[in-house]
Amino acid sequence: KRLLIRATRAEMAVERLTEEKARLANSDTAEMSISLPQQLLIYENNGIDSMAQEIERLNRVKDALEEELRAYQDIHSPEGAKFQTKMKKRLKELENQLDAAMNNEIRLRASLHQKDAELRRLTAR
Repeated sequence: KRLLIRATRAEMAVERLTEEKARLANSDTAEMSISLPQQLLIYENNGIDSMAQEIERLNRVKDALEEELRAYQDIHSPEGAKFQTKMKKRLKELENQLDAAMNNEIRLRASLHQKDAELRRLTAR
């Protein structure tokens, strides 16, 4: 499922790049064309933005689950206990997803920073 989401996001990013290149090709100045390294930086930047949005979404879901769990903590029935166990398990899964997303974002930002520095070094020559 995650691979499908990533593939879809990659396809969307490629479409955006293609649209941007077409827009630039139709513009008056040919100087505005984007080099491949710049395209990759744009793509990675979009990936970081998507990752940040995903982290925000996961945080909202986690907060909602915690709120719901607090509401059910006073219920001392077998169904309530099952629900609490299920919610705690789901909350732990969400926390793991959130940690993974944050680690991915950190790696993407470090990679982008490194590639941006390399691109600046190459264009400075």
